[in-house]
Amino acid sequence: MSTLQVIPPLPGLFLPLPSIRGVAEFDDLPAAPAGVSFPPGAELRDGTQGFNSFAEVVLRDGSLYTRPRGSEGTWRKVPTPGCLDGQVAAVSVDGNMLVAADHNGWIYSMDNLLSGPMLWNWTFSYGGPIWLWPGEQVPGTGDGPVASSRWAISHRMSKSFEDPKGYNHPTQAGLVELVALSQDGSRITYQDPWLPADLSYEIGGPLGGRFNPAYAAISLPAEDWQAQPKIPGEITSRISIHVTGDAAENRELRVEGTQGGRTGYWHKDLRGPAWEFIADDQPLTGSPVQNPASDMSARTLVDPTGITFRGGLPGGWALRFDDFDWAQTKHPATLTSPTGRDYPVQLYITDGLRLLPRAAGLDDNPRELEGALDVREANPADNPELAGFVNAQLSGRPVYEVTVQATRSQLAVAALATTLTRD
Repeated sequence: MSTLQVIPPLPGLFLPLPSIRGVAEFDDLPAAPAGVSFPPGAELRDGTQGFNSFAEVVLRDGSLYTRPRGSEGTWRKVPTPGCLDGQVAAVSVDGNMLVAADHNGWIYSMDNLLSGPMLWNWTFSYGGPIWLWPGEQVPGTGDGPVASSRWAISHRMSKSFEDPKGYNHPTQAGLVELVALSQDGSRITYQDPWLPADLSYEIGGPLGGRFNPAYAAISLPAEDWQAQPKIPGEITSRISIHVTGDAAENRELRVEGTQGGRTGYWHKDLRGPAWEFIADDQPLTGSPVQNPASDMSARTLVDPTGITFRGGLPGGWALRFDDFDWAQTKHPATLTSPTGRDYPVQLYITDGLRLLPRAAGLDDNPRELEGALDVREANPADNPELAGFVNAQLSGRPVYEVTVQATRSQLAVAALATTLTRD
């Protein structure tokens, strides 16, 4: 499907396309019907509104309306395919992309949102390879109603990113992800229009995946979840993240709340030390959130997974993983020598690239994970026994690249000539 007046390239291939007539193109869109109410401006993103540096978008009665970012002009109707117009249940905006979901959770993507409306283009296709899968649904919806508070689009067009050691890396391509919570809130999945249309890719949650209410790179280790300073006031569940620059870490956090009896939102730079409040006197739409001064992050942790993999390695060595959760990027392990001495090591992994759909989680179908075994924590340079292991089995490299095939019953590590079995 398309509402475009000019034939587009593949969605997201060139980011962004230049406008033909810029903001003047908004004047060609039909004005919103009389009697439809709109906010003074879109300053927070949620399932009913969003914005980028070029346009603001608001959802009303199943249809989308827009105007240039920061203007006080007329709200106008977003060109929308007839099959979707009036049926939009939720919307998410970021960067050059807008995603709308209908009442059954089917995903409709509109790209070129940083260009004028003449280049806005809708597609129903989603998933690998290259947007060719015939449609996909927001996770957790099935044939039921869509929950707009449990998913959002992320469209990153950063020119660089900084890894945990401070090294800066240039980037050339955009990254489109639809990030969502599972129905019970225990897992974080992501879908990409260039990846298989399934729920098999996950982002490991904070605190070893135990933060949620169910059990649970360029520089190693990869950057972990970062605790933010407490917000010094009342807050709601309405949270937004906004692009502020060309680097991946250039982000601003916003949380709806109150201060001194006035409504508005708290905001800070992603790496900033403190929150500040901006009053807008708009009605609060999020659910109130308890915000005591103490750290509450560990109050609702659940039990570890209880999944243990263990097995022997060549030369009489052994390797064991306790409470393994494949979606985490860092896995503490115990390496045991033939003499019985235990050494703490780490396995870092990331999900491998796939072209065909697969089921979520671990099952009997091997999931291929790319990563590295890291024995630096055990100081092999100071221990002849461990140094011998590194030389004999890791080609002398204390950080050794491996590929892991994981199922519900075993972990196969071909580079170490071993298969660990589940207790």
